[in-house]
Amino acid sequence: MANKPFDVFLSHNSKDKTVVRELTEALRQRGLKVWLDEEQLIPGRPWQEALEDIIKSTRTAALLIGKDGVGPWEKPEMRACLSEFVDRQLPVIPVILPNAPRKLKLPLFLKAFTWVDLRGVPTEQGLDQLEWGITGKKPIPRSGQAPTPPRPIWPWVIAGFFGLAIIIVAVWWLSTRPNADSMLTLARHSMSSGRYADAIKHYQQALDKDANNQNALFGKQKAMLAENITHAAHDNPVDFSAELKTLQQDHPDDADLLMLEGDLLYRDPLPQNQALAESKYLEASNKPLKSAEVLFRLGVLNTRKGQLAAALRNYQDAAKLEPEEKYFTNMAETYLLQGEYKQAIPIYDNLDEYPLGQLESAKASWALSGQLRLALDKQSKALRWLADPKVAELPKNQIRWRLETSPKGDYISVTTPACKQYYAALAQAASRFMLEGNSALPEPGLCPDGNSIKQVVAEDLRRYAQIQAEQVQASQSFMAKLSVK
Repeated sequence: MANKPFDVFLSHNSKDKTVVRELTEALRQRGLKVWLDEEQLIPGRPWQEALEDIIKSTRTAALLIGKDGVGPWEKPEMRACLSEFVDRQLPVIPVILPNAPRKLKLPLFLKAFTWVDLRGVPTEQGLDQLEWGITGKKPIPRSGQAPTPPRPIWPWVIAGFFGLAIIIVAVWWLSTRPNADSMLTLARHSMSSGRYADAIKHYQQALDKDANNQNALFGKQKAMLAENITHAAHDNPVDFSAELKTLQQDHPDDADLLMLEGDLLYRDPLPQNQALAESKYLEASNKPLKSAEVLFRLGVLNTRKGQLAAALRNYQDAAKLEPEEKYFTNMAETYLLQGEYKQAIPIYDNLDEYPLGQLESAKASWALSGQLRLALDKQSKALRWLADPKVAELPKNQIRWRLETSPKGDYISVTTPACKQYYAALAQAASRFMLEGNSALPEPGLCPDGNSIKQVVAEDLRRYAQIQAEQVQASQSFMAKLSVK
């Protein structure tokens, strides 16, 4: 008879080990079969394969977040669990541990799941919630039951097992310390998601442990080339093609190098090279070890060609491989372009400290009946974030905003904080006017593109607010205040 599968796999930060051990024991007291790494990983054996096996076979996965947040080894486990959720509907249960701080930044791709929060609740009540998530059956509350007394253990037995435990833990610790292979795993995830500086760091860490590791040597060269190409301006005279060809001589089928070849072709404005770039991206996407980044690039190309359904699949596949925020952002944008507003809104709303996401979500709310108040709240949040220097200075908020000014697709690029704030304030004024029938127009202040920003808001109103018949007259009146036809 095959062994009974584990009821739950506990993915956790090693810094929370004490709290996790207590949780493990509490779940076992409830008759659950729990997988914990320190008990299941055999010393001297490759631990990555064991993790893959348990994630593929466990009945549920609990992703534990404590005082130190998500650990470096927990992130690949989370990605694997998310993949299993997509492939076989593996129940994924995010759990906030009792030692977690009050203000906790949660990973974006876990916000869609129902959390179990073990902070500040009676122990049995929190465990009841977690057991319900694991088994699918709501347990009878146990808050009135007394704990089962432990069995007495003779002191000599304790002493003997204590010595044996020290030896086992020491052997396990030595066998599971980060090695070159584990660093290569981290580097691969960083490379796949376009975080090339992180990839360089992890490849170097692998080389520090094994200076002759050929995969690490090649990976670092590839990541350095990708970083240089990414940060080079489109009109940069530096030619990276020779360096790329040198690497491709020994690795002609490498998916990352094919993608970088496509990147160099895409910089050339000639139509034939644009088409060649796409062919390289497609070739790279069909390789066994494809990256999320090449799927992202295909999504961008399909968006520009108006093939939104294909673009959406590209972004979804990229997010499945590497749940990075930019893939979710483009996914939400594609839903918005397709008029699938209810699908776009929750994705935008889960993008933390991202003012543009809130403004885009507000536009989607304009398009839905009875959501003007929600739109106003989102625009107010965007303005608060834009006024916060720590948020405004985040790299994702430093990029230009591409805002369309006409039905033909004409657009302006908004880069200055003053113009971003003016756009948010003007959109907020539009929502307030449609709600209350009156609203003062904000001043452009230091924004030099005030008139163009007015055209953007007018176009937003045409596309989204006027979908609802009850908003047509009010939106037109506001456009008249803007002196925009």
